[in-house]
Amino acid sequence: MTRVALALVMRSGRVLLARRAPGSHLEGFWEFPGGKIEGGEAPAAAARRELLEETGLSGGRLEQLVVTRHSYPDGQIELWAYLVIGARGTPQPRAATALRWEAPAGISPEEMPAANGPLLAALKGCLATRPEITSQ
Repeated sequence: MTRVALALVMRSGRVLLARRAPGSHLEGFWEFPGGKIEGGEAPAAAARRELLEETGLSGGRLEQLVVTRHSYPDGQIELWAYLVIGARGTPQPRAATALRWEAPAGISPEEMPAANGPLLAALKGCLATRPEITSQ
């Protein structure tokens, strides 16, 4: 099983999405920034590291949102999703072909890898019960 940490960066009610590069697994899909958790690395530390490596953003408050598992034909993935509130910097697409800010309600699950569907649902549910996150 591959363990992955994801950073769901929130700003002004929008979440940061990254478009997967050509030639990568699931190329062209939009996803939350993140990547593999290294051996001995805490998932939250991996989320911060991957966020910096992929977008140049740093800092902010991390809150664990959900941990999910998904099976693809070529293997299983375990996703550790963290809300990131107050990240510093201007995001740059270092590992993706593009970045965009989108209101979670406007994101279609079909434009994301199948494993991200439960994360998007958890994010929308969290924002429905914690409206203060959308104002930050």
